[in-house]
Amino acid sequence: IWLQSRFDPVEAVNLIDEGALERLVAVPAVLPALQIAARRKSSNLLSLKNAIVGGANLSNKLREDFKKVAKNCEILSYYGAAEIGFIAYSKDGDADLLNLFDGVGVQVRDSKGQKLPDGELGTLYVRVASQGDQYISASNNLKNAELFITGADGWSTVNDQARLINGRLSLEGRAGDIAVTGGHNVSLAQIDKAAENTPDLGVAIAVAIPDKFMGTIIALVIENDKESANLPNKSTIVSSLKEVLAPQFVPKRIYLAKEIPRTVGGKLRRAETLKELLDNKYERML
Repeated sequence: IWLQSRFDPVEAVNLIDEGALERLVAVPAVLPALQIAARRKSSNLLSLKNAIVGGANLSNKLREDFKKVAKNCEILSYYGAAEIGFIAYSKDGDADLLNLFDGVGVQVRDSKGQKLPDGELGTLYVRVASQGDQYISASNNLKNAELFITGADGWSTVNDQARLINGRLSLEGRAGDIAVTGGHNVSLAQIDKAAENTPDLGVAIAVAIPDKFMGTIIALVIENDKESANLPNKSTIVSSLKEVLAPQFVPKRIYLAKEIPRTVGGKLRRAETLKELLDNKYERML
């Protein structure tokens, strides 16, 4: 087993090639970085047989692009929570519908804790042997009710939003990833996925800007450290998104950021992106 204390894509490609490594375990942001480094080094990462990637909504485009340089590699994306364990997985496509791991029970409930029928959006509850009971809080930041992961009925939640469709799981993000605009519930995670599959758009994330009339206005922040002329224009972007999104999901505003905030694991940070947008750190695309 080889571990990198810090991620360097060139060093990682060298390590895979020289060690003939067969399995890669990483976050989604690692795959495009490895792809670029492998192309520059004319490496095909031929030894890789499996890539296990945390993050359920791994886009089909990201999978296809990585397999162009790692042709022998099967990619498995999984969804789980540190507080609960492994929950569901996908081996192909955009992971719109995830298969449950053996032994995992799931329910989708409304705000009153009532179980919802198939296809309805609500809070995901999980029952599995690995789930935790509660958080250990070293401060008073968490209220007593927020400390508990598992209820008296044995079901656990980290407040992810989801739907159950024919026994498979469709994830919509955390509670903060659902915005209300003009009376409609909108999944920001769905917009993220649509943007990721839009040609020439690159890295982007949807946010909900507070608005006293609409509740929120949906905006898309695109990472672009070059000239905006390298991107499609606004009308082209909006037209592409309209082809795959319901009208209320299509962003009303588009902004450009030199760099979108990320976690140490490479995930985009929605709340911090919104804060920087409201602090006028991004350029609005007209």
